Amino acid sequence: MQYISLGLSILSLLIAGAALYFSQLRRAKIKVILGPEIEIYHHDYEHGISTGFIVPVSFLNDTPSTGNVIKSAIVVTKNGFEEERFYIQSLKFDVLNEGSGNWEHEEDARPIVISARNGTHKNMWCMWHAFNTNKLFLSKGKYELSFYFWVSEKSKPSKITKTFYVSEEIEKVFHELRNGKKINSIKFVLEKELEFNKLMNNDEFSKLL
Repeated sequence: MQYISLGLSILSLLIAGAALYFSQLRRAKIKVILGPEIEIYHHDYEHGISTGFIVPVSFLNDTPSTGNVIKSAIVVTKNGFEEERFYIQSLKFDVLNEGSGNWEHEEDARPIVISARNGTHKNMWCMWHAFNTNKLFLSKGKYELSFYFWVSEKSKPSKITKTFYVSEEIEKVFHELRNGKKINSIKFVLEKELEFNKLMNNDEFSKLL
């Protein structure tokens, strides 16, 4: 009988310890949601043309501990050209001016503190600068965009990868924008599977569900 009581006490202690850990002590784990759209544009024509990215990112923390993201970056790679990986660190947090429709710098990219069971959203501004000898001009094809984020200086970054596609028509638009020295951005849907508007038959609708 004593052994049974001791066993139940130990079991109760373990359950209480596990409950305390998961409710109060568990280390923060940051999850990331990208998109659903990114915007890409050219700039700095007087210095040799740069390529900018606006990447909307939502950071989620469903643990009882405060989490941090100390820095982030993107890597852009075209399928078939994996030897050319464009690493671009996040430099600014941007905000959309609803009046003008233009993106504006809100502040320098800085460490993000995410409180327990909370989240935050940032529009990351990343720029492949004009002073780089190799230019980042998007041509027709499929691309991977990998988002890396660091939660401490000592750990390796976490990564999430999405894809987007540049059509022949969009390649021509980029070319025309560069020729006209315009900074208009083009939107790309990440992991695009459906058009924004599409008339579907019964079979297509059934597959969607």
